[in-house]
Amino acid sequence: MEKNRIPLWFSLSDNTHDIVVDIMRNGPVSRSKLARDHRLSAGTLSKITSELIYQKIIDEQKTPQEDRKNADQEEGSKERIKKGIDYTEELERQVARDGANGRGRPQVGLMIHAESRTYIGINVHTFESVMMLTDAMCHPLTDPLIVSYTDTRPTAIVDALSGGIRQLIQKAEQAGLSKPSAVGITVGGHIVEDNTVTYAPFLRWNGPVKLGDMIQDRCQIPTAIFNDLDSLLVYESWFGSGRGMQRFALVTIGLGIGYALCEGGQSVDYPDKSYGLAGHVLVDPDGPTCSAGHKGCSQCLTSPSLAMEYSQLMGQPMSFDDFAANVEAGKPIARHLIENSCYRLGVLLSTIANMAMPEKILIGGEAAHLATTAMESIRTGITRYRHSQAQPVAFEILSYEWEQWALGGASRVIALSILK
Repeated sequence: MEKNRIPLWFSLSDNTHDIVVDIMRNGPVSRSKLARDHRLSAGTLSKITSELIYQKIIDEQKTPQEDRKNADQEEGSKERIKKGIDYTEELERQVARDGANGRGRPQVGLMIHAESRTYIGINVHTFESVMMLTDAMCHPLTDPLIVSYTDTRPTAIVDALSGGIRQLIQKAEQAGLSKPSAVGITVGGHIVEDNTVTYAPFLRWNGPVKLGDMIQDRCQIPTAIFNDLDSLLVYESWFGSGRGMQRFALVTIGLGIGYALCEGGQSVDYPDKSYGLAGHVLVDPDGPTCSAGHKGCSQCLTSPSLAMEYSQLMGQPMSFDDFAANVEAGKPIARHLIENSCYRLGVLLSTIANMAMPEKILIGGEAAHLATTAMESIRTGITRYRHSQAQPVAFEILSYEWEQWALGGASRVIALSILK
């Protein structure tokens, strides 16, 4: 990706950008903690935060009692910042008070001034795209916009997405919000330089498509393209269930098996990771054979494979939706299959925990909700290949709709707008 594809929200010192990343990923954060964690003097930290507050990049967390008082003082504070009158010294004293073994005034948390910027996140899948308008903390500002199409050729996709982007820009304007600063688009496939899709099986693309350039030229807004799983990982790390964790893994279950590993807020990079390699890890020597000829690989957890296995057990064609409904209804054969499948999922989680050593494993995707119906089977599968004295594997099954995949796109461009 060329350096300035997604413009920086602001361009200040490296320390300043690091502080904003910390506040975005971990806020609200007190000044005293920021000073300690970034090894900055109280005076330096005060200058950084006062400038960020003045530029409406960050804000102080307000208690209900402080709201009226802060509203009265806001104009005076801005004026002091403009003139440089004792404001740095004032904040320096506050940092010192915050760190005085808990004495003095209560610590004031700093957080991102979320409403100052808007972004667009898009997830493209087979015959429709989900589009979201968000603020700078990736909170949705409108209902999802669904754009449907039947033609998946690149030019047709660009036409559909461009129309949706224009609608969201108009919605932001009508709501009195700032114009979106960037568009982040996620695709299930292989992406290079945050611009070119080289492989997207669900769209039947098997050659280079410079989707980022095409949308950017059409809509005149900075645009970047990302792998959907990597983007979901960044969303969970910066704004979701992985927030504050140093290392965690994400497994998604749906039409395929996705896997990604987060380290320090960033997806661990690997050239071939977008080819679905985690879908062929052995989880059951007696399991069904996948299309690639592997017996008992984790591909048996996907919705098409579950539908096929359930059809064989029932002796008639059954869809994945049929299987899911029968699991919820407690039908014996469906219950047997989901318990067996969750055992296999546990084996996969155990393999990930043994090799990647994450703090936690997040499980998402459109088929993941079924795993909540057989949690004990997951734990049994985990312990089957885990040392008896090893600590329990922490995992969480996430509630997912397609909107979360779109938020992944927004999270990527938000992160790029502050990472220097």
